[in-house]
Amino acid sequence: MWFDKYDIQSKNEGLDQDIPFDFFTKPCTEEEFEFYKKYNDDSKTHKDFKIPDDLKLPNEYIELLRYSNGGAIINKDREFGFFDINTIREFYINYGFLVNAPNILPIAFNGGGTFYGYKFSGNDKKPIICGVHASCIGFEEDTCFLGNTLDEVLNKTYDIDDDIYEYQVKNGTIKIPTLSKEEKEKTELLQQLDTLKKDKSLGKIHLKEFLKRKRELEERLNRLE
Repeated sequence: MWFDKYDIQSKNEGLDQDIPFDFFTKPCTEEEFEFYKKYNDDSKTHKDFKIPDDLKLPNEYIELLRYSNGGAIINKDREFGFFDINTIREFYINYGFLVNAPNILPIAFNGGGTFYGYKFSGNDKKPIICGVHASCIGFEEDTCFLGNTLDEVLNKTYDIDDDIYEYQVKNGTIKIPTLSKEEKEKTELLQQLDTLKKDKSLGKIHLKEFLKRKRELEERLNRLE
């Protein structure tokens, strides 16, 4: 299996039954919609929202559920707390994907409030995997492409929030202030000073050399004040 090389934590019993073909696409019931209504000021009802017909789990995720119906894969800083079959539909409705991003099926959390999800584009095309924070569901400019397969996504070792931040900066959702020449120089000097102190604590530099370079950096910082 594609996930054999990963360490699966919080393992559960594997899914031992077939998933009904309309498990995700069947209409949302009034009872299912109650949680969303409770926390959102919306006059619409469950009848106002239609679930797209193409929402279904790819084989790669079904294989994972058959091994463990919910659990976690952690590859250094990349956390993938994947949902069991019932939680997927529950979170799809409760977190407002049905209302704000009906073409995204949430499948996992990163441990920090960010969803992994399958994003469907219709026409029976294979869904891509995207990342979106729970507070940004429905905002296309905050929904970041992560990869085409779970193996591709989980093989990386850094937090998906880094991908999303870079994507938001690139498309202008997050504005990075422009620093003056003096501010840039000051920032670089502070970073050098911090690195120097860390090297000293790790015994990578002799005391005499440490004091000399520290004094030089502090003098340059003082001239910028």
